[in-house]
Amino acid sequence: RSADAVVVAMRTHVQAVMERERERARQRLAPEQAQYVEEALHRMVGELLHEPTIRAREFTREGLVEEFERAVHVVFGIDTGMPPS
Repeated sequence: RSADAVVVAMRTHVQAVMERERERARQRLAPEQAQYVEEALHRMVGELLHEPTIRAREFTREGLVEEFERAVHVVFGIDTGMPPS
């Protein structure tokens, strides 16, 4: 079983949080400032999600997808949508 659904759920969750913050920046800041904030948020999200994505691949190779799924649920409080094995 692959951890793809877990990674998608995690990225979707984090992207939604980022989008809310981007919208706040657009409403509160001058356009050039909002653009800077948006770019910084995008870079930060990429950095934050890189390692968990790599770990997902490792857990998949080791047959530990369920453990990874549980960890994502505990850390982010999201349902990954993966069917039980």
